[in-house]
Amino acid sequence: MIVDAVNGQIALLFFWNPFAYFVFPTSRISKAWVDDGCFGSGIMKGSSRVSFLFVVDGIKVRVNTFTSNKRWRMDSDYILTGISKADMMVKVLQAAGAQTN
Repeated sequence: MIVDAVNGQIALLFFWNPFAYFVFPTSRISKAWVDDGCFGSGIMKGSSRVSFLFVVDGIKVRVNTFTSNKRWRMDSDYILTGISKADMMVKVLQAAGAQTN
């Protein structure tokens, strides 16, 4: 994913379709948020995936910032770094959207 904040454009390249790329204006993004993937309760509370999501023309796009094949505690450095990266990207998307409006 590449964000052009000056012109308000976003370019996406997906793993499963590497020969097609998608470019669209940030004005088409209706919502962006962070998903920490937290599940479980008590000592079993944790996550194996942290991501940020955004909705483009009614289609939800998820971008992982951390994935693992095991569950990590929510105070783990891996989880906290993933949340920080996801939060930063949501702020970048919101700033790019505000630039075009």
